[in-house]
Amino acid sequence: MFISKRILIIISIVGIIILGALGFTTFQLLNQPSASATGISSTVTPTPLATTPGSTVNRACATGIISSINAQNQTFVVTEAKGSKTLTVTADSQTTFHKRGETGVTFGSLATGQHVRVTSQTACDATTTTFTAKGITIVVPTTPTATPTGSPTP
Repeated sequence: MFISKRILIIISIVGIIILGALGFTTFQLLNQPSASATGISSTVTPTPLATTPGSTVNRACATGIISSINAQNQTFVVTEAKGSKTLTVTADSQTTFHKRGETGVTFGSLATGQHVRVTSQTACDATTTTFTAKGITIVVPTTPTATPTGSPTP
């Protein structure tokens, strides 16, 4: 009986795959720690991930337009989503202020009509209407710069 080259190649490939799988399995079994041989029992206990209480991962809790400011109490109202939601934001000594291209930004830099992005010192809660700010970013609109045009020559 004659075996064709094609069948012989297929049988060889299947044999190599089986030998490789057996070798890999044997390697894995031999590298397993033997708990019964040392008298140690291993129990896997899941450990919770370490999280910082109140961590917001710098997600914005409020993004909108400042509609009013109370400088005495260091609070302001942000109107979000075309006026459908308003939030009262309080700034304290831990609140940081940012504005692209400027340094020394403070609460006094805020003005009504400005677009702001506010992160909270605690976890963001969609049901709350007031919170203390961790960071306040005054959003600077990006306007395209006008290309100067030369005056036409006569």
